[in-house]
Amino acid sequence: MSTPELPRPELLPVTTADGHRTEARLFATAGPARARFVVFPAMGVRARYYDLLGGALAAAGCPALVAELRGQGSSSLRASRRTDWGYETAVAQDWPAVIAAFEARTGGPAAPPLYLLGHSLGGQVSSLYLAAHPQAAAGLVLVASGTNWHRNWGTRRGLLLLSQIQLGGFIARGLGYFPGRRLGFGDLQARQEIVDWAATARHGRFVPHGARVDYEAAMATVRARVWCYSLEGDALAPRAATDHLSGKFRAADVRRRHLTPADVPAACLHHFAWARHPEPVLAHILRDLGPDPAQPGTD
Repeated sequence: MSTPELPRPELLPVTTADGHRTEARLFATAGPARARFVVFPAMGVRARYYDLLGGALAAAGCPALVAELRGQGSSSLRASRRTDWGYETAVAQDWPAVIAAFEARTGGPAAPPLYLLGHSLGGQVSSLYLAAHPQAAAGLVLVASGTNWHRNWGTRRGLLLLSQIQLGGFIARGLGYFPGRRLGFGDLQARQEIVDWAATARHGRFVPHGARVDYEAAMATVRARVWCYSLEGDALAPRAATDHLSGKFRAADVRRRHLTPADVPAACLHHFAWARHPEPVLAHILRDLGPDPAQPGTD
């Protein structure tokens, strides 16, 4: 599959309550919109990686905003011994600022439904944000996003993964940051972010440092609609992991779809590459949301 020319998004300044500055990437539509999406990236992935996804959403009549994660790309911060953040910072500072900026540009009484679309880590934090703010969005779309609880990978593979993730947490604690680019996983990541991530690998629960919400209990009461898409052969987010994350929404209308070569081209069945060839996966998402995105699709 060839990669088409990248669309040119508008750069939308975002400033959080604690002074962090970044530029989200806005993909507007020319005509009436059927739904609105805020896209949250995977760990260590810059917002511009999702330009084709944002462009495809806009072409389908869905204005989209792709967030830039703290510490990546246009972010005014970089992780270091003196500059740290974790999951709770993302929930309390970054997610609300991005969503507020998008609402300021596209919201209003007649605005179409707003959906959070989270990839990998972006889906994890979006889940926590929706648990803390259940009225913030009409629903949640999870793509290649699950928990990193080691039991999702079975005994042998799970124990190996657990040891690798705990080593990552040990390195992050020792250095005060995680040098992901040098180690071949993620990018330069904040210490607490990796420590929070490592804790979930041990016990499968989201209990980030400094949490002001019991996220596990709150997720269980969310009544929004949740669509979960897993990819055949995705070693970083296997079906068991995506089911584990979406299964935490026990009161929600959860719709799961496992995409295989019968559903999308092989180039889309990769934890990261699907976002560079987004149309096949996006076709399933938009079809499942239905002609009226306020009504769930059928599986």
